[in-house]
Amino acid sequence: MPVSIYKCSKCDFTQPSDSLWGECDYLLPNGIRLPMETARAWCQDCSRIVKMEDFQSCIDAVSKVFVQKSNTLRAKPVRHWWDLHLFIFLWKWKARLQAWEQSVYNHSLASADMDELQELISVRKSERCLECGSEAVSRFSGEDEHPHCGGRIYSETLAVAGSEVWVSHRFVIDLYSQDGLYIRTDVVNGHPFPDYLYREFLQMENARIRGISIPASAAKMFNR
Repeated sequence: MPVSIYKCSKCDFTQPSDSLWGECDYLLPNGIRLPMETARAWCQDCSRIVKMEDFQSCIDAVSKVFVQKSNTLRAKPVRHWWDLHLFIFLWKWKARLQAWEQSVYNHSLASADMDELQELISVRKSERCLECGSEAVSRFSGEDEHPHCGGRIYSETLAVAGSEVWVSHRFVIDLYSQDGLYIRTDVVNGHPFPDYLYREFLQMENARIRGISIPASAAKMFNR
């Protein structure tokens, strides 16, 4: 990934952007992990640009999942008399129906996560800095005033001999309590982005913790 450097137009403030990379999850006391939405912010206590919890984006994500689940439920496959191939080639109809059922199941797991995420956010009063836990954070748009000197913070791509500097790293997930306080960092499969099955595995693990049954096909993949 390309590295940018944040600088101030008035003082010697500099900060690389790689400190803002990576994803975050909430880790509940019962082991359930929920996706966290983050935003860039200025932390008064850290005196630097940080990642902060983004409750509004969480709310938007919750709404999106609920809409997707509703749309999927309404899109149940139907065989019409003119769909002769679905009557003749019964395996095609079964495959289409099974795909829909799997989609409904996946959206049900995601909805269960979103229900808990919505409840978590509803009892919180303010968002935190994800580095120090401070609530003295303000959103950073990309070219804001530097609180310390009044200069303008801007970013420029780090380059050497005219070429962009790219940094490759193992993907990590920072885990936080339901109060937004740091717990630990996990390294996950993927370089530099997580394996495409990462979220699916988390949803199935959450389902197991909740006592929700997992289809045999999904369980086989989960137990690899």
